Amino acid sequence: MYSSGNNRFGQLGLAIDNGVTERFTLVKSAFDGSGIKTITSGSRVTAIITNASTLWVAGNTPLAVDSGKFNLISLPGEKPSCRVTHVAIGMEHIIAVAGLW
Repeated sequence: MYSSGNNRFGQLGLAIDNGVTERFTLVKSAFDGSGIKTITSGSRVTAIITNASTLWVAGNTPLAVDSGKFNLISLPGEKPSCRVTHVAIGMEHIIAVAGLW
């Protein structure tokens, strides 16, 4: 995956540099190794669902322990077999839909 643009909050999945990345830059993350199913982003956050239905986020959110890279997110109270199917990002929120199978 490649990203470009404002990276002030690490939302591109790159180390925070408080600037603009003017060229597409390779994001060095293997995620879970299954490939990327879908990407969604807001002004300060990017979220990825992989083909294995895991959720990864980067940017200005309490979910991202390290804002300058993508972080694997576990949904509270969910079992390991829980799979994320959809994610949406608003101005100051993230919504994830998950199910069991």
